[in-house]
Amino acid sequence: MQTEKLYEETIFLWVFAAILSAFTSVFLFIVVYQILVGSLGDNPAPNRLFAFMALLFLGITINFSRLSIKMTSRSAIVGYGICKRTIPWEDIGRCYVDEASTIRHGRVGYTHRTS
Repeated sequence: MQTEKLYEETIFLWVFAAILSAFTSVFLFIVVYQILVGSLGDNPAPNRLFAFMALLFLGITINFSRLSIKMTSRSAIVGYGICKRTIPWEDIGRCYVDEASTIRHGRVGYTHRTS
């Protein structure tokens, strides 16, 4: 049975992405500093640990910087990157368009809607 797409929205969470990018940058800076200049402190952690942390935070930043919402005739699908959840309409009590201002609910980012 074919499912009809009713609504789709992607929200870029720029504040969250900026915070996570800062952590990624710190770990990357430490790796580059220790390779080019020298060790940080008397007993520094190995470069591979800082490189791993930089890659980990880069992956987390890419995955969790966008929230996607998709509604079909059978279910609502919400998620961040590869972490998605499908909720059948039978399990949803009610659904409505929220007309509240962005200040009231604290949304950060931009919205991209397709019909």
